Amino acid sequence: MKKWSMFILISCLSLLVACQTQSDGDLEGKDDGTMLEGWYITSIEDKSFHGVGKMTKDAERNDYIIFSYPESSNLRVGQKVNIETNGIVMESYPGQMNALDVKVIEEKQDGATHSEEEFIRELQKVASDAEEHGGLVEQNHTFTPIIQNVAYDPSEDRWEAEGTYLWRNDEWQAIWVKDEPLEWLRSTGEIDDEAFGKEVHEAFQRATPFTEIMNMIGPDATVVYGNHLYDIWLDKEQRVRIMEKSDEQNMYVLQEDDAKRVRQYLESLEPPK
Repeated sequence: MKKWSMFILISCLSLLVACQTQSDGDLEGKDDGTMLEGWYITSIEDKSFHGVGKMTKDAERNDYIIFSYPESSNLRVGQKVNIETNGIVMESYPGQMNALDVKVIEEKQDGATHSEEEFIRELQKVASDAEEHGGLVEQNHTFTPIIQNVAYDPSEDRWEAEGTYLWRNDEWQAIWVKDEPLEWLRSTGEIDDEAFGKEVHEAFQRATPFTEIMNMIGPDATVVYGNHLYDIWLDKEQRVRIMEKSDEQNMYVLQEDDAKRVRQYLESLEPPK
């Protein structure tokens, strides 16, 4: 009987140790943290920095997070980094996380006049200057850019970025070609104005066709009129271009009087809320 009691006691102790070991292993795995890869540093403060990137590898869009990091003074705006965190996001907007470690991704773009880091830093500088002059501010509220995509075209030595704003869904585009000043283009959003739509529609019917567009810099507005949908933008020479989305093969340049009317209207618009 004593032998059986001793056997049962040893078995229970062995099972308890095994369970404890497994539990410790599970906890150890949970404490490893979460790695956020390929984030851009957009702002640096005392013991913290701001960054944009994907929270998961399969995420469709970038997020904006403020990271607490005691060694933030060792970082630079524009750097691309991998961030180790504990995986906990504070319920705030923008979100806040603790960065346990930050590793800079060393990247070199062969043949580029400017590095990717310089491009991101210049982009943030232009955005900041625009905010100070009211370019990105509405009703005393500052709109922080969120970078969604960055690309380099070696054939033109051209950096491009596009994104949205922290507090709204407007889209913007930034272009930096060699040593030319960086261009910041902001969409006015979708204009659903029947009276203006009619003017644009009639102007479109009077427009002069052209075969190609050089240095197109992206749409400024989308105009809705009935079943018609038009893209309007300015080319490098600041001429108004227009295209009906339902017929993407046909693009037109507005005649001077029509172009002037369209530009005056677009400039009078307040950014959509």
